[in-house]
Amino acid sequence: MPDKQLTRRSLLAALGISGTGIGLYAIDSSSRGENRNQPSDGDDNSPTPSPSPSTDSSPNDQTPQQQETPVVADVVEYGASVDGETDDTAAIKRAIDAAAPDGIVEFPPGEVLISPQRDLPGAITLDQRQQNVTLRGPEQETARLVMAPGQDGVHYGLHITPRTGSEDDEIRLEHLTIDLNSDKQSGVGTAIRTNGADGQLAMRDCVVTSTRNSGVKMVGGMDADIRYCTFKDNGDESYAHAITPNQTAQKTQTVIKNVYCTNQRGVSIDVGTDENKDLQTVRVEECIIKNSFGALKVDPTAASVSVTNTQMLGDAETRIPVKMNPFDFYMADIRLDNVLIDGGGWPGLDLPNRSTLQLNEVAIKNVDKNNVERGNDRGGIRTEKLDFGTSGRISIHNVGTDNSGPALKIFEGSGSIDEVIHDGTGGLGRNDGVTVARETQGGDPLEPDVVSESDVGPRTK
Repeated sequence: MPDKQLTRRSLLAALGISGTGIGLYAIDSSSRGENRNQPSDGDDNSPTPSPSPSTDSSPNDQTPQQQETPVVADVVEYGASVDGETDDTAAIKRAIDAAAPDGIVEFPPGEVLISPQRDLPGAITLDQRQQNVTLRGPEQETARLVMAPGQDGVHYGLHITPRTGSEDDEIRLEHLTIDLNSDKQSGVGTAIRTNGADGQLAMRDCVVTSTRNSGVKMVGGMDADIRYCTFKDNGDESYAHAITPNQTAQKTQTVIKNVYCTNQRGVSIDVGTDENKDLQTVRVEECIIKNSFGALKVDPTAASVSVTNTQMLGDAETRIPVKMNPFDFYMADIRLDNVLIDGGGWPGLDLPNRSTLQLNEVAIKNVDKNNVERGNDRGGIRTEKLDFGTSGRISIHNVGTDNSGPALKIFEGSGSIDEVIHDGTGGLGRNDGVTVARETQGGDPLEPDVVSESDVGPRTK
């Protein structure tokens, strides 16, 4: 369907969000033309041009609060060289100041060198003066924001801090690649960090790569809507990941849809922190998470996490497909619907907490292959004190080093599962307190309705 831009409040209405629930769909922004003015000679001291009005939207596309045509500021006209050697950070700041609030900053194809300014960790900082700004690259070519080498401290590509008190404010990124150049840094970097912000971060058709910390780390109270993006080569095994919804200032909604995560050194999606609160509602929909240390980790501040029509594919380096850290209090409600989990050193689901898990058409295979730390034969699914609700069909195949592991290791559970299909010599295993309505031994794995690689990541490159 055609993309249109909405305020966050109207987006939430369209999503049908209430409480900790989240609707299936949001509406993207419209595709826009390339009406750029001729660039200047790139001199940082050149006169500041007047920003151009945007020709992207007709009056009918605008909400009552957005009747004025937003201005468009091209970073080249504000002195950016886009040669990969000259630091263009100051020019970008001038363009943002010209476009703010409510305007669009355009980046041409090429490599844009950025670096932190003075005592600030963020190369590009957006605060309350720059609310509702869109940073936009070209649709058919690549605008690549690259962190300058030699960063020896904590650094961010974008540091988003607008605290306006309005849930309708939005920072939007479109058609941009953000590369933190981690091999050339001694310090730890995050590509995008929201700090104390409210409103919403929206990302469309972006690539985030080469960070030694998170790709996107969300703290504070900002919602997020991330679609058709790629995250690759990010994170660190011990503390950093691709997408980290860690908002703790208030209840938040995060949508991750048609996203491709590959080769993360940490977990691809890391939800929550270790406080006993219900704050983050996260929906992962039609994504592929591939060849990373882990796919999904859930901590106590998460209120609800759902994963639908998604592939979680592991390789020899994959340890954790879906995991919770152990805590003594109730944790998030988790739902997996039409999900393929294929490959992992630990069980496909390792959830040692009081929680609710709803499964439907979930296929798990080739897991618990290298579980040295936790002991062998922990099963395809391992849980403690967990309620399976009224789960549907699941299949569990090739568990353990020689397919001798049990399908289930459920301790002090409750609820029911309609059917468990499995093939290992370890049998069904342990299902304390959980009713398995039907056990099918030797049957073929389920084939969940999952997204293909052609439908994830940026749509135009």
